[in-house]
Amino acid sequence: MNTSFVSSFAFMILPFLFLPGCSTPTETVEPSLSEQITAIRSGSTDLVLIESMPLNDQDLASIRDVPGLRILQLDHADNSLTNAGMTEIAKLTQLEHLRIRGSSIGDDGLTALSTMSNLRILNLPQGKFTDAGLSQLKTLPKLQMLRIGSPHVTEQGIAALKDFPALRLVHLIDIPITDRGLADLQSIPKLESLYLDGANVSDAAVDGLFQKRPDLHVHFDQDHHDRDPHKHEHPE
Repeated sequence: MNTSFVSSFAFMILPFLFLPGCSTPTETVEPSLSEQITAIRSGSTDLVLIESMPLNDQDLASIRDVPGLRILQLDHADNSLTNAGMTEIAKLTQLEHLRIRGSSIGDDGLTALSTMSNLRILNLPQGKFTDAGLSQLKTLPKLQMLRIGSPHVTEQGIAALKDFPALRLVHLIDIPITDRGLADLQSIPKLESLYLDGANVSDAAVDGLFQKRPDLHVHFDQDHHDRDPHKHEHPE
């Protein structure tokens, strides 16, 4: 995989660091949404990360006009964000990285997000959108990483990913990918990394994948495939 591409996303990853020693790390209290917005306005950060409290559409009003916000990660499992909330998020024209967990985002929400021309990473693991909504995202000129889960997306919808102009990393969560879908995925022109959770593909189809894309970084159900040329040990 192109290491320069991976390094370009290093600023978007927040590792937990533990210093050696006998003491137990102290728990960090998450700043409130308003405190994080104040920090962005002061220029000290470009990130909002909310893990400790669920948000709804009304909560998003406070981030509507925040210049400098490039990374928005709303990670509580009980978020109740809907299509209306995505309309508000779409006003953040400078946003590059969006992650939302535990929500009810459907096709209209993806249509709203499809106007975000600077978006590079989109992570919606618990969506409610269909193939029609997913296809709207092909208008995003800079979208390089897509991680999605939705019970309403099919292999027919996944076939449209080959038309996404900048897509390099794809992670599909419990979307029913079979041999047909795997053949479509390997046709994504710039694909470098493929994660599939819950796929049902044959060994022959995987052989065909590596024959066509021998340098592809591949995970099935969170584990490297044995033939992954970039295979490495995962931390326990």
